[in-house]
Amino acid sequence: MYKIGEVYFDFKDFEAARRWFQKLITAHPKSEVAGFAAGKVMETFRLANDFEKMAEWAQYIQSADLGGNIATELGEIGVGAEFIQASLLYKAKKYDKAAAKYEELIKKHPDKKTVDAAMNNLAVAYEYTRRFESATKAYERLYTQFPDSKYAENALFRVGVNSERFYNYEKAIDSHLKLVDKYPESQNRPVSLYNAAELLEQDQSYRRAAVAYERYAKLFPDREDTPKTFFRAARVYKKLDDTTNQLRIYREFNRRYGSDPKHNIKVVEGLARTAEAVSKQGRTRPTREAWAQVINEFNRRAMAPGTYEAQFPAKAQFNLVEPAFTRYEALKLTGSLRNQMRVVKAMQKQVKELSRRYSEVLQYKSVEWNLAALYRLGHIYQLFAAKLYEAPIPAGLSADEEDYYRTQLEDIAVPLEDEAVKRYKLALEKGREFRVTNKWTKRIVAALNKYEPSNYPLFKEERRMAVSKQLTPAMIRFVPRGDEADGADDDGGDEGEAPEADEAEDDESAEAAEIEDDEPSAAADDGGDDEDEG
Repeated sequence: MYKIGEVYFDFKDFEAARRWFQKLITAHPKSEVAGFAAGKVMETFRLANDFEKMAEWAQYIQSADLGGNIATELGEIGVGAEFIQASLLYKAKKYDKAAAKYEELIKKHPDKKTVDAAMNNLAVAYEYTRRFESATKAYERLYTQFPDSKYAENALFRVGVNSERFYNYEKAIDSHLKLVDKYPESQNRPVSLYNAAELLEQDQSYRRAAVAYERYAKLFPDREDTPKTFFRAARVYKKLDDTTNQLRIYREFNRRYGSDPKHNIKVVEGLARTAEAVSKQGRTRPTREAWAQVINEFNRRAMAPGTYEAQFPAKAQFNLVEPAFTRYEALKLTGSLRNQMRVVKAMQKQVKELSRRYSEVLQYKSVEWNLAALYRLGHIYQLFAAKLYEAPIPAGLSADEEDYYRTQLEDIAVPLEDEAVKRYKLALEKGREFRVTNKWTKRIVAALNKYEPSNYPLFKEERRMAVSKQLTPAMIRFVPRGDEADGADDDGGDEGEAPEADEAEDDESAEAAEIEDDEPSAAADDGGDDEDEG
């Protein structure tokens, strides 16, 4: 009977071959050739790509009570056939049906060697049908039950990705960090550590985030994004007001990457952030030296004006002038006629010097700091005029002399106000040219409103500012103090990050996550190794 079936098999008459092989198995189940016959039947279904029949035949053989290990061996092949069935559904993008088939396979054969691959593909199918919670549970079962599976590492990564998708940041962070610690050879390790650091930062766990960014630089020193990731640690330390570690990162960044021109922007930015931190410590000379270093480094590296990075030397130049402005602002016309005339001459000299120094800011073509400098260029004239209007009459003058003295002061003050208005208008034109509205343009409008209210009306916010900061005559004290005079952006400049900085990092990481989300990897979906194992 076996030979007859074999002849039909050789001539590819599989239906007749199956009939003879099945007769043999029924009549002589314990014979050696019964096992061979069962294998031949399985082969006919495989050659016909009828994996459903392969699985059914494997089930039949289990109940046929054949001798030896043939039933077990064919049973494994049958499981492989079921796996292939599910994989074919997956490849046809019938993900719901594929998921159901994988679930059936896992339930029927929980101890088979292909079950980890089936569990992985089940999770991937769930992801394609946007059943992310079910996908996450399947991935968790995979890496928990089969920690040594080749799919376990990716399963852990996907748990992190899907947990983040549903704002379960604690679970996402835990999964990503677990992957970093447990799978040192994983290709997902850099992404997981970066994602964990970013999530910690979003969750305001700043200390842990900074440590994670530094760890990234230590574990992956040769990656393209390592320098900017290391630099990001300093920004997080800044949020903690941890000046010591912030400055340490900037120094170390300069040491590691400062010689590479492609990191020029970060080097100069780090020097500017260092100057800001030193300034907050109230150390005058170190602050002056730190700001000067920003300008020197920008020039030494032949960096261009009008670029993102030009904001840093512009800010440095502005802040180098501010102490002189503060001294100028503090001058008062008091005392005798002689003393007041001395102060007037001193202010005339300082106005020229301040005009020259604030004008140096303009060379960097940084919109924000140009507007700040242009505001100051008008403000110094307006302040001068205000001090003249507010000057007390020196003692010992007659009524006629007092009138004459007041007239003289007004004759000096009016051209100063005209110059202030002229400069404010120029500043506002620049703001409108660049379509910028910020605290400097608001101050400019508030100043102009006092001279030409119909041409420069105030909005509600500007009215509130005008009330609290009085302008000319008897209302001219419109002077920034404290942190307002410290620079053009109150938080040290983080608002306008470079394209290479945080925004680009966020885009890159988001893009990487989308690639992972859109292209989850199924195990053996091409009928490869795992099916052969079955």
